Amino acid sequence: SEQPADAVPYYAAYLNKQPGDVDARRELGRIQITMPDFAGARDTFASIVSSGKAKVEDYEGLVNSHIWDGQLDAARPFVE
Repeated sequence: SEQPADAVPYYAAYLNKQPGDVDARRELGRIQITMPDFAGARDTFASIVSSGKAKVEDYEGLVNSHIWDGQLDAARPFVE
């Protein structure tokens, strides 16, 4: 059966060719949270936030990837 982790290499390869595709990057972050790969999701959502093209859901993904990984203090700057 296919697992979310199976899609990660395909997204990574695509994003190497199309690094500006924020929608694909956002979907990768969702997959990483589902796996769960919280560190990967943090990196992915942080890259969207730093690009200046973030939506509310990207900040939510970044905060959740910290909180669900037990890093409440690290999430604080994004919610204050």
